[in-house]
Amino acid sequence: ASPTYPCNYDDEDLICVAATTSTDALASYSNYGPKHTHIAAPGSGIKSTYPGVGYKILSGTSMATPHVAGAVALALSAFSYLSPHQVGQLLLSSSSKPSWLKTKVSSGLLDVGGLVMQAESAAWLWLSSPAGSGSTGRAKNVSLELPAQSAVNISLLVGGALMERGTHTAEVEVFWTGGGLDGEASVPVSFVVQGAPQIALIWDSSSDWRWGEVPVGATSFKTRAIKNIGNGTLRVRLESLPMPFVSPSNGSILEASPFEEISIEVACAPTVSGSWMANLTLRTNTGIDPWSAAQDDGVDRGDAHWIILYCSGDLPPFLEVSQYSGVALLPSGGGESPVHLEPCVPAEWEPSLDGGNVSARLTTPRDANVGGCAELNRSVVEGTIVLVSRDFCSFASQAAVAEAAGA
Repeated sequence: ASPTYPCNYDDEDLICVAATTSTDALASYSNYGPKHTHIAAPGSGIKSTYPGVGYKILSGTSMATPHVAGAVALALSAFSYLSPHQVGQLLLSSSSKPSWLKTKVSSGLLDVGGLVMQAESAAWLWLSSPAGSGSTGRAKNVSLELPAQSAVNISLLVGGALMERGTHTAEVEVFWTGGGLDGEASVPVSFVVQGAPQIALIWDSSSDWRWGEVPVGATSFKTRAIKNIGNGTLRVRLESLPMPFVSPSNGSILEASPFEEISIEVACAPTVSGSWMANLTLRTNTGIDPWSAAQDDGVDRGDAHWIILYCSGDLPPFLEVSQYSGVALLPSGGGESPVHLEPCVPAEWEPSLDGGNVSARLTTPRDANVGGCAELNRSVVEGTIVLVSRDFCSFASQAAVAEAAGA
């Protein structure tokens, strides 16, 4: 489909509106498309003024657009220091982002509360209007008439709901006139926002870590990422774990800046057979005020999260070769013929082998080549002991094929 009037106007301040229903879905009659439709708003079953009857329930993008226009008018009337272009950009960035609108509009669903918060945060410094100034509440400009030899206190209001962390600076310009003593001065203002971390909860009660059976003497790792979706530094401390659970981060504090991730790595490393369960406790500096979160003891005062760990240890498997099997030692350097060993009961490596033992990872060929008579994949079997089934080819042939693949 092609963009149509008026959404196809080439104007950076144009905002094209889609209509939604009361069940949070795009209306069937609505225009859509993320390249030319910018935001969505309620447009179905809207009570509206109507010529001749006073009010009527109507549906259409003509009902959705006034919601957006009204939100822009509200922001411009309350925050007159913002330009129409700035309000338009804040309107789009503050919209909510439901997944069902992702491919329909370029921003999201109208959020008037979000627009107000973003507009408010765009100016974090206000003057508190004193008595006699002719205005009330907070203002960007205050005018006063003062008798000679008098003084007045003007308070500054600082901060905003969506301010980014860090140090913010501004200046208050002061102008005066009268009695031939005209002048001006600038008063510097500095404001520090601490910021608060927030964890993206990526686990729930069903997200236990289960290793199943781990061979005694082996180590099996699991890793999980924790994302900081707040605007302060996230700190996480792993409490000590009982054996056989171990973590490189036991007792240490891990940090993540806003929108960065922390990787939590835990291993099950059994030294004896058995079954174990333990709690992985993560102490964080979330859930408390920004100032407390930035202190050294923030992780002791913030929220804690738990993951239940399950692991079983068992003796590692072993291979017993029957008297009907063939065994060959394949030289690692190549160029030499394999040493074919005579079968015995039970099968053993011959005493002439260096060290008397051979150790390597066990592999098997693909199902279509279980006998190992056809060419083996070197990237899979190189440096391993290949287990093959009895097949149409001789054991010597099987050994030669394995040798050619580096097994």
